Amino acid sequence: MPRILVLTNTLRGEGGSQRSTLEVATHLRSRGWSVTVMCGMAGDLSEPWSQIAEIRMVRQPVFRRSGAARWLASALKVRRELRIDPPDVVYTHLLSLVPFARTVFSRAIPIVLHVRDDPSPVSRRFWRAQYRRCSSVIFVSNSMKDAWREAYGGHRSYTVVPNGVDHRAPGVLADLRARTARRVSGGSTIAFVGRDAKEKGLDVLLDAMQREPLLHCDLVIAGSLSRSRPRIAMPGLAERVHELGYVTSPWPLLREVAVVAMPSRREPFGRVAIEAMARGIPVVATATGGLVEILAPLPECLVAPGDAAALAEVIANTIRSPPSIERLVEVADAYDLANTLSGVEASITATLTPAP
Repeated sequence: MPRILVLTNTLRGEGGSQRSTLEVATHLRSRGWSVTVMCGMAGDLSEPWSQIAEIRMVRQPVFRRSGAARWLASALKVRRELRIDPPDVVYTHLLSLVPFARTVFSRAIPIVLHVRDDPSPVSRRFWRAQYRRCSSVIFVSNSMKDAWREAYGGHRSYTVVPNGVDHRAPGVLADLRARTARRVSGGSTIAFVGRDAKEKGLDVLLDAMQREPLLHCDLVIAGSLSRSRPRIAMPGLAERVHELGYVTSPWPLLREVAVVAMPSRREPFGRVAIEAMARGIPVVATATGGLVEILAPLPECLVAPGDAAALAEVIANTIRSPPSIERLVEVADAYDLANTLSGVEASITATLTPAP
């Protein structure tokens, strides 16, 4: 039975990376792997993780920029704990955890980095060295591969494996059936699903909401608000913006929305777009990162990042004349979770086979 150690920073599922990592680990466990997850913070995904893996909580300073002596002491403590029964491979979605992994484990144990975010804009030389210490790299999109190649150079062993959605999951099918049965357009309600971070562009969407084409529309936000809360409380928005907060699975609450807006300034992949279209919900997104690849069959649904006027216009057009449910599902079907998981497993397994 091969043994894999998953390194992550949190078991909170608000970011898509954590949910995707759990999917990979669950798949490997079903394939006979022994799975251990090591993280610094518990969260709403702790329970599903506990069903498929041994969970080792490590003090948070290990994963932050704390003092070097303290960091090294924590790493060596973990090294002693795992000396008797080390993993066969280490898997992480964070480049920041690679120095920790290499301190804990010998070079004989491969490290697989699953890239789900942009390269760091600082300390390029240091992170380039850590990137090259990885045995294999998996990119979620071609745009991510190109961005990392530009920042850190090429890697000797890499694959591109797009994220996917389980289109046969009961929840997805139930949401799709409900929407298909009513053939609802969702009226004029727009949905935003994600974190209130600058790169997600919620501020651009709020600008669009105050422009003529969308003045009659409501906005539902499925995600925790922080930086945008004062803006939303202003007259003209307060009565039209509705906050659901962070919801592990918001889609049953969004069955009748007209469109999902993804105004991201940067988006490594764009899993929300696939999740929405698999349920028959149209998506309007910015032409950045993986969204360009996902929505290539629907170019009329793409706008330039940061252009609130264009975003408002395209959303209004999509509400008036949405793509058919069948077309949306067809686009989403190209990103099937089974293909994603088999591709990731193949990349991880390849690191266990000595090079000829």
